[in-house]
Amino acid sequence: MNQAARRLGVFGAIVGASYAGDQASGHIPSRAGRVAYAGIATYVDFKLHVPMRPEEKEHGENNVVDPNMTLYKEELKKFNLRTANRLLDLCLANGGVFTKMGQQIASMNHGLPIEYTSTLSQLQDQALPVSSEIAKAAVAKELKQPVEVVFREFDDKPLAAASLAQVHRAVTVDGQEVAVKIQYPQLAVQMGSDIWSVKQAIRAMNYTWDIDMSWLLPELEAALDAELDFVAEKENSRKIAHLFQKNEFVYIPKVLDEYSTKRILTMEFMHGAKITDINAIKKMNLDPVAVAKHISSLFAEMLFCSGFVHCDPHPGNLFVRKHPTLPNEAQVILLDHGLYRQLDDEFRVTFCKLWKGLLLRDNDIIDDCSTKFGIRRYASVLPLIFTYRGMHSNNKLAGQISKEDREAIMKDLKSFERSNVNEFLETLPRDMLFVLRSTNLTRSLNKDLGGTSRLRFHVFGKYAVKGLVQDHNRSKGQDQMTWGEYFRFQYEYLNLKSRLRLIDAAMGLYQRYHGIEVSGDKLVG
Repeated sequence: MNQAARRLGVFGAIVGASYAGDQASGHIPSRAGRVAYAGIATYVDFKLHVPMRPEEKEHGENNVVDPNMTLYKEELKKFNLRTANRLLDLCLANGGVFTKMGQQIASMNHGLPIEYTSTLSQLQDQALPVSSEIAKAAVAKELKQPVEVVFREFDDKPLAAASLAQVHRAVTVDGQEVAVKIQYPQLAVQMGSDIWSVKQAIRAMNYTWDIDMSWLLPELEAALDAELDFVAEKENSRKIAHLFQKNEFVYIPKVLDEYSTKRILTMEFMHGAKITDINAIKKMNLDPVAVAKHISSLFAEMLFCSGFVHCDPHPGNLFVRKHPTLPNEAQVILLDHGLYRQLDDEFRVTFCKLWKGLLLRDNDIIDDCSTKFGIRRYASVLPLIFTYRGMHSNNKLAGQISKEDREAIMKDLKSFERSNVNEFLETLPRDMLFVLRSTNLTRSLNKDLGGTSRLRFHVFGKYAVKGLVQDHNRSKGQDQMTWGEYFRFQYEYLNLKSRLRLIDAAMGLYQRYHGIEVSGDKLVG
């Protein structure tokens, strides 16, 4: 009995020491253990439940579907969903770097199966906050004063919890309502080991499934370094505010220097509705479609003109309020300025030309731009990615797809599927990955708010032309267009709209002449 008690005591001591060690080290062992468990479980799941991919057969005259390929695709979808849920649980449990990684994966809906992007999109709103005691202790440590001395009020419950920080409402001693962004205290300790764990997981993926995602790591590490420096975020917010100073439909909250450090950021508190809360927007007597246009204009201005692009574009970072001086108008509030990317100027100009080529159906321009991007072999994919239209489409702008165009698109997608999708993502210019995130968000929000595809395309075309017209002016270090450039821009934009109308009219005549049946224009998207 004594021996059993001693063994139990030794076991308890080992467990206690392990727990204490885990606590003291910032939970590094337990976090790494979760990664290992998820990896092993996924590997075993794949080996036991996903059959080998059969040789794909060409369809015969009767268009008979290969049952083996159908079974394989069904099992692969089930496996992808189980893996995505396993990854979601891991990201929620570990938080921090893993939540950020999951958000990055969720944004890659241009190259990853929907099971992953849809499941992991939940991470935008499900990060786990630290307790109010820990948050207040972090604020006191950074500001070198008790919270009660600095703030008259400080809400215990956070307004939002993101991957790397959480936000609390507070009121300063002089009565100003503010939002206090607090970096999670243990991030600095955990980041090195978390990055190491992610590297090992990526190596295991490469070994097991021959999928090389190592190109994602430098981007992830750079993003984390940038977002952990709130001084840099403060400078980003001031730069973007300067760039949009003449756009009265966009507002950037001001930062309070005296209440901010490298790990604490205090800004003016903003009252408004989340960009996806359509009912709240309507209750303010604001038009959601007008809001959609402001969103498209906001990101188009960044992508095509300044090249200074917000790189964490999700609905939680966008709010809407009534314009302070124009009560019938909406004003978009842009939050979270921790991660921006300054696009290479040559890339930005080429992207402007690409959109002009996409809208005008000019395949020579598209080919030339894809060559400059270093992705000439994937030129036919670019219209699909940005406009959901084939390279040689005969549809009107933003119109429904005809049967023959649908078949052509399926042929292009099949050809693309046979190539290495990961190779395509790895070949893309790094700037393009951030551009794709912004355009995907704009498309999604435009649809949710009831904006039309035609409206979004016209907005992007407008700013693509503006970006080309102002290019030589930017080279002189000037932010604003001269009067001569402004009139040239208006002329070029009017010319673009006229050509788009002519092309649509020509496409309509072509479809009627050849008896191509197409339903009405798409309303949203």
